[in-house]
Amino acid sequence: MENVIEGLKLKVSKADSRADSAEEKLIILSEANAGLDEELSFLRDRLECLEASLHQAEETKMATAKDIDIRAKVITNLVMQLAIERERLHQQIASLTMENRVMVVQLQQTKKDPPIVMSCDNRGSDKEFLFQKHNLTTAPCATEIKEEVTVLSATVPELDKTQNVSASKTEAELVDLTSKLGTVRRIDAGLLNCKHIFMAILIVLISVAAYFFIKQNQSF
Repeated sequence: MENVIEGLKLKVSKADSRADSAEEKLIILSEANAGLDEELSFLRDRLECLEASLHQAEETKMATAKDIDIRAKVITNLVMQLAIERERLHQQIASLTMENRVMVVQLQQTKKDPPIVMSCDNRGSDKEFLFQKHNLTTAPCATEIKEEVTVLSATVPELDKTQNVSASKTEAELVDLTSKLGTVRRIDAGLLNCKHIFMAILIVLISVAAYFFIKQNQSF
């Protein structure tokens, strides 16, 4: 009997020890389960945050695509406007060059044409006009009229010379002025063309740089 009792006691002690170890394992498993639950909740929160950031990135991408489309349309419109403005400026430059050529031709023609001194009856010289005006029929006035004719004949060449000199000076000034105006117009047109082309290139570069910057931010 005693042996049976001792055997049962050993079995009970072993069962107690197994129960204790099972309880310890249960505690460890419960703690591990709690840690896993916390980690799972953290991962769920992280997944929700990632989904929200992904949705925000998609919205940003769509907005950026729309913005790029709008800017591309604006740039194309600007390029078309620049082309139209360039064509208009070319036409204006062509018309101005034609006007300058016409003015130069007119000035050359005015240089070539001699100054004409017309009499009152569109015939004859100043002497004939004076003789016809005074109607030389009396002898006493002949000497006075001759003296007037000699004085006028002496002064007329001097007046013609001064008129020719002043006309040549004015013609030279007009030619110089037209040449300066033509060069100024050509320079202004060239500056306008360069300015418009530079602005278009600058807008395109800014748009491309903004697109690449947004793309790099999205990749990060």
